[in-house]
Amino acid sequence: MEHNNTATTIKLISDLLEKKANSELGRYNITLSQARILSVLFLSKADSLSLKALEKLFSVSQATMQGTISRLVKKGLVETHFRDDDKKTKYVSITSEGKLLAAGFSSCLKKVNRSLSESLTEEESAQLEAILKKVYKNLKTKI
Repeated sequence: MEHNNTATTIKLISDLLEKKANSELGRYNITLSQARILSVLFLSKADSLSLKALEKLFSVSQATMQGTISRLVKKGLVETHFRDDDKKTKYVSITSEGKLLAAGFSSCLKKVNRSLSESLTEEESAQLEAILKKVYKNLKTKI
């Protein structure tokens, strides 16, 4: 299949990676978006992160993040709370069940990531990573 531009190709790759990841993560009953949030909370040195910080980190709207967090709360994987010293900001923390799940699916996410560059040499893979970071940085400064 021939593509007319780089942006279209990047979007098609992104869609395929998300589809592959969601298929792999299906056995854990979570989506890629949910897995990314759990991973950040699991790897964070902080006990909890604010909803606002997660919105900014993932570049999503408040409504989108709130919806994803609500689904994770229903599954018992995260909890939300307000701090005694900050009654206006909602914080999110991962539960022990969420930690177990995050530890389990990390190899699944690594597998999906490897599929992106499995046909590339080590040098090509490093070049691709560098170019994509440069493109991301360029676009982010213009938004």
